[in-house]
Amino acid sequence: MSALARKHPDVRFISMSPGATSGTQVMNDLPPLQKIMFKYIGFPILMPLLGMSHKLEKGAKRYVKAISDESLVSGKFYASSDNKLTGPVIDQGAIFPDMINESYQDNAYRAIQRVAS
Repeated sequence: MSALARKHPDVRFISMSPGATSGTQVMNDLPPLQKIMFKYIGFPILMPLLGMSHKLEKGAKRYVKAISDESLVSGKFYASSDNKLTGPVIDQGAIFPDMINESYQDNAYRAIQRVAS
């Protein structure tokens, strides 16, 4: 996305993590015991109590923020703070410096183009 943002400055490219979001279908393919533990106990009960997950609506609001908040910079990846699964979003380049390395971004862009063609 960062390479695309540089190549097309007239288009806004934002990557946004919904965070640890309960209420999705992601747990449906787990083995039965894990499915019961994570889908019915962990995510809806324990993780919110520990501040480690939020509801689907809150995860969806992050996507709305990505398209409507002009303070978010095109080409950046936004997600929760370091070692957090919920809460305010920040530019992940502050946590993972490789994400802001333009050479890495361009190499990833070229690799994707080779696979797609």
